[in-house]
Amino acid sequence: MEEFKNIFIDDVKSLKRDNLHLKLRVQELENEMETIKRMLKIILTKNKPTDKEASVIQINFLEKSLIKNKLFKKNFYSKYIFFKKWCSNIKLKQKIKKDKEIICKIETNKIWYMNGNHEDIKIWDTFIKNKIVLTWNQNGRNESIKTKLKKNDIITLYIRKKGFNSILRVIDTPKILNDNELSKYYPAWKHKYTFDEWKQDAKDRNYERIYIPVEFLVTTDKHFVKQEYIKNWKYDWTIARGSNCITSSNPHWKEQVIEIYKYLINKQ
Repeated sequence: MEEFKNIFIDDVKSLKRDNLHLKLRVQELENEMETIKRMLKIILTKNKPTDKEASVIQINFLEKSLIKNKLFKKNFYSKYIFFKKWCSNIKLKQKIKKDKEIICKIETNKIWYMNGNHEDIKIWDTFIKNKIVLTWNQNGRNESIKTKLKKNDIITLYIRKKGFNSILRVIDTPKILNDNELSKYYPAWKHKYTFDEWKQDAKDRNYERIYIPVEFLVTTDKHFVKQEYIKNWKYDWTIARGSNCITSSNPHWKEQVIEIYKYLINKQ
């Protein structure tokens, strides 16, 4: 009888232990779900935490989960990578929707086209980092750019000899590039000039280097859009000529800009 009693007691202890383990596991999963909810909230709400806060949430979730057995680690890691890709896709879709709304809602006469130097492509990351593009004003022929470009205007940038590579939103008025900032952009021209020669060239040829503060809605240094790249385009195609910012008289200009945007965003 005593033997059966001991067996019964052991079974009860085992059940209690298993039940406690189950409760702990359920609590653990609930905590993980709460973390996932917070991660989703980062993506889907307007009141987002900073990138640093978001990274802390994601890293903590990963570290806590990876203390489990190897099989779970492997499964979790693959799911986590999938989740990160899903997050990126959601953000990209939201960005595309927002950018298209910006282009569609703006008046066509506020969508400009402008030439950029093909030399600038050599240091395109520098332009992206500093959120500017450069143009020039020789003998005052491009003087109007200082006043006609307004905040939130759109610029479709055409790289000479290549094609369109960027859709930009103006975030401030154009300004003259001062000598202190000049050295950042000299590397694009070092094959042709020493720094002093490049600096002097503007004086010798009577031109100003003008920078335009912009948001890069879409940009690339590898793909350049020409008419033949847009399938089923049946209308006239506007190309940029000269350094001046110009609005197109083409009645399908806004449609062209949207097609350029779609082509470039799909190449990223």
